[in-house]
Amino acid sequence: LSFEAVLERGADADVWINPNFWFSRADGLAEDERYSAFAAFEEGAVYNNVARVTEMGGNDILETGVLHPEGVLADLIAIFHPDALPDHALTYYLVLE
Repeated sequence: LSFEAVLERGADADVWINPNFWFSRADGLAEDERYSAFAAFEEGAVYNNVARVTEMGGNDILETGVLHPEGVLADLIAIFHPDALPDHALTYYLVLE
């Protein structure tokens, strides 16, 4: 889809997950400043599964996350429904600052 089509469909989304290989929203702006047009981006509700990444880029969600999908699911529940798991500390996901 074109950027414009994605913006039209997702501009008002509450949450944005898995935006490329970013560690911060600044990484996103460096990629394309138009990302700031998304409400989730502006409100700081951008999450990525890069909480456990090695210096070489290996991502633990592809290792232990596959063996423990309940951990990945708990992260996603906490992101999308924070009242459901109020004490959950994210394991595989980070909120991007």
